[in-house]
Amino acid sequence: MAIGNVPLQHPDPAVSELGRCMDELGMKGVETARSVRGRALDQADLDPFWEAVADQGIHPSAPHDPLRGVDLDRYFMSNLGRPAETTVALAGLILSGVFERHPSLRLCAVPGGGFAPFQTGRLDKCATVRPSGHITRAPSEDLRDLFVNTVVHDPIAL
Repeated sequence: MAIGNVPLQHPDPAVSELGRCMDELGMKGVETARSVRGRALDQADLDPFWEAVADQGIHPSAPHDPLRGVDLDRYFMSNLGRPAETTVALAGLILSGVFERHPSLRLCAVPGGGFAPFQTGRLDKCATVRPSGHITRAPSEDLRDLFVNTVVHDPIAL
């Protein structure tokens, strides 16, 4: 099976490329970066894209420059930057209401869902202490609907 890649910096062509990947090329989904030119995936101008992929699989890929401005070259810590960015991207998508607006959206978060599975309580608390006004349910409900890969290198974490 193959997944494609779409140009999210241009949402309308991204929707067209999604259609080509799925319909013409027979791919099973598309992958995205966790941000686009410094813009978070939960920005409202990407709603046409999220609507178009609501019935498809989305797989956020590892960014080329995780946690920009942080020296992650030491000790191969760039490998830790990717789950941190996944966590922030997922929190933004959940708290902004992307999953509520697009209930059939299925997303596979790598690696292992980032740190989000370990922060479910904090996300729920965040939503109650400082409500965004964009969601009506607890973030933990959206986390239950996510797919994650299992490349966590630790059976306890898995």
